[in-house]
Amino acid sequence: EISIYNISGQRVKTITESRYGTSTRIEPIVWDGTSDNGSKLPAGVYIYNVFVTNGKSEKTSAYSKLVISN
Repeated sequence: EISIYNISGQRVKTITESRYGTSTRIEPIVWDGTSDNGSKLPAGVYIYNVFVTNGKSEKTSAYSKLVISN
């Protein structure tokens, strides 16, 4: 799961991707700058959190980074 937050900490978009299964092929996931309701968000700084769960061990890893939308 990928969640996008605005600089105030409000979640504005949630992207759920479970298409990889056991594949080792990695494809990019692209955020189009829209919110969950489809409206275009203003340009600015956003934070994304990525949660990855290993299907075998049920171990979850989390990553956070800043992204600039224009």
